[in-house]
Amino acid sequence: MAKTREWFEKIERAHVEEACRALAKAGSAGGGGSYFVRFEGHDLPAKRVLREAYHRANQSQIDAKEFSGGQYTARILQKLGFEVIVR
Repeated sequence: MAKTREWFEKIERAHVEEACRALAKAGSAGGGGSYFVRFEGHDLPAKRVLREAYHRANQSQIDAKEFSGGQYTARILQKLGFEVIVR
């Protein structure tokens, strides 16, 4: 998990923006848990957004089972200036 945390630190705002745009374009606004990123009129599953941003920042995939969603994911995204909502 320590290595995974280091790799999350490589994620920049631009990676998250790219991930959000790609997911919105692909129609990935539904599903997910209770946490969503509000971006350009879309509410996108926060954990999915973070996985996509992780891929862009590290050029490798991360399985959803390898990290926590919820507050852990929300804190990372909020630190980068994104609005995270809970339903």
